[in-house]
Amino acid sequence: MVFQKSGKLYGLEVKYSDAPKMTKSMHSALAELNLEKLFVLYPGKDAYKLDKKIEVIGIEALSALSLKNTVN
Repeated sequence: MVFQKSGKLYGLEVKYSDAPKMTKSMHSALAELNLEKLFVLYPGKDAYKLDKKIEVIGIEALSALSLKNTVN
């Protein structure tokens, strides 16, 4: 999924694994779509960064997600 906020594009990818890792498709999405940031949603509760522009977010933390707090 791709969405726009303040003129910038952001991506959301859903993974079913317990600990998502960097994939070629993530790099491709960032480059080809010129995304500001890519969020990876998974069925856990921890949040962590995979890369400067890729952030993993557990489904339990989704309700607390705020682009204002995560975009640098």
